[in-house]
Amino acid sequence: MKTITVLLPDSVELSEAQIQDLVLAKIAEQCTAAALPPAGSPAAPFARTMSAEEEADIRQLIGLYYAERAADLVDQQWDAKGWTPETMHQWVREHLRTAHGRQAA
Repeated sequence: MKTITVLLPDSVELSEAQIQDLVLAKIAEQCTAAALPPAGSPAAPFARTMSAEEEADIRQLIGLYYAERAADLVDQQWDAKGWTPETMHQWVREHLRTAHGRQAA
């Protein structure tokens, strides 16, 4: 399995579906007729036309990959900042909005 890293500037906002489309398009570009991968290689499935069900499965796997990466980043922040379950409960109890019609203090 290959790891694909996509670095985008902060000003670029893409949805998960758009990122998946970009990744699949990039893979399709690399698998041209002139450079077909060997039959047993991991890239071999991308060298042929895929059914809608196969594409949906690949999109699901890519989505799970990014969800796992996001969870890992959150876990790293949690550990680095020394947050505890009590920290989360304090955040939930905070009231950060101003009531309608009243000035903030």
